[in-house]
Amino acid sequence: MKPQEQATKTDLTHIPFPMDPALMHFCQDRTTHKALNTAAHSDRFASVDTSKLYSQVELALGELYDRAFAGDIDAAKHILSTAKFGASYLKDLSSSHLKVMKSIAATTPTWPVLTSQHPLDARLTKQYLNTLDVGRDCDLAVLGTKVRWNREKLATQIALDLIEVIRANCAFLQSVEIAVAGGSWPSDARSKLRPWVLACENLPPLNKSTALVWWNIARVAFKESVPEPGKYKELMRLVLSEERISKGNYAWFESELKEKIVDKIRVAFMAIPKK
Repeated sequence: MKPQEQATKTDLTHIPFPMDPALMHFCQDRTTHKALNTAAHSDRFASVDTSKLYSQVELALGELYDRAFAGDIDAAKHILSTAKFGASYLKDLSSSHLKVMKSIAATTPTWPVLTSQHPLDARLTKQYLNTLDVGRDCDLAVLGTKVRWNREKLATQIALDLIEVIRANCAFLQSVEIAVAGGSWPSDARSKLRPWVLACENLPPLNKSTALVWWNIARVAFKESVPEPGKYKELMRLVLSEERISKGNYAWFESELKEKIVDKIRVAFMAIPKK
């Protein structure tokens, strides 16, 4: 081997952290991939718990989003790059650890995918999702021809958000118990939580039979979060025509308007769970 080639090979296996994850992704040779991965991360995260790593990533992404929302274009680009890397890593793991990834994909209604406007991408994406059985065992009705909800509708988007809020609070309550037991939170921490948050504890799995139990919590959460839905034209469009909204003649029945909006969301919410 020529000296130049030897030097190039040595450099590739000693790339300092951080390195471009895309380079790692395209290393088809697993030995090289492992060498690159080891050289990139070294022992920096070896002793860090996986959940703590995730918390750091979540906090960093939240900060990037806030900056992007405020107009920082570089922050928006970083979010895009992170999303691409995440989707690429999942695709790679789905090839090398298909059984494990299928068990994960089956329990979630959505899956991150890198796609484009290339005419073949729609078919390849569908094939990829089918291979993973995405949504097969999740509690939302996402498979089959009898799906009654539409993700494009605002009421459905709000209903999906409310489901995720309840799930997040279920996990949060578990972390509160651990924190109180460990002494990092005061013993009366639970007493400071809102009643609907506490009601998320020990909820039965979400399905058609239990959807009303979940909705009763979601309804309170929505009303607390949006006490005056009449202030938002997007919400008013759920129950009023554009002509009626433009006239602005609806203040006299604001209470009734609020209940009609909540009922629209209720109908959307009840259509989402699987039987």
